[in-house]
Amino acid sequence: MAAVAEFNSWLSSKLRASNADESIFGSYITGILEGDENNEEKTEALEGILGAIIETDLEPFIKEILDKWKICHNREAAASSSKPTLDAAASRLEGQKLATKEERAYTEEERRIKEQILSQYSQLSESEHDDDDEEGRPVRPIRNSLKTLT
Repeated sequence: MAAVAEFNSWLSSKLRASNADESIFGSYITGILEGDENNEEKTEALEGILGAIIETDLEPFIKEILDKWKICHNREAAASSSKPTLDAAASRLEGQKLATKEERAYTEEERRIKEQILSQYSQLSESEHDDDDEEGRPVRPIRNSLKTLT
C-alpha cells in the first residue's frame, strides 16, 4: 500500500506541475494503470486523456508515468510476497514440538494402594451390582468408574 500511495502522491504533484486537476485526472490515470490492458493500450488511453491538458510532448510524460507505476507496483508486489505465507507458517509449526500428555509415573506405594482399592471393590457380590438403584436410575459398577478415572 505504501508504494501505491507513493505513486499517487508523485502523480498528483506531476499533474499539478502541468496545471491539470489531479483529483479528476489522477483517478482516471490510476484506473487505466490498474486495468488488465497491455502497455500499448494503456499508452493510447493515457494519450487520449492527457492530450488535451498537457502542452508538452506527451510521449516522455506517459513513459515516465508508466515507468513509475511499474516500479511502485513491483515494489508493492515484492513487499506482499515477503509477508509470511501459509506454507511458511505451516513449516514453522511442523518444526515445533507438539505438547503431549506425559504418562504419570506412580511410585510403588501408590501402585499398591491403587491395587488394594481395586481389589476391595472387585470383591463385591453380584447382588450388590444391581442394574438400577432405588429410584430406577442405571448404576455403573464402581470398578468401571475407577478404571476410567485412572
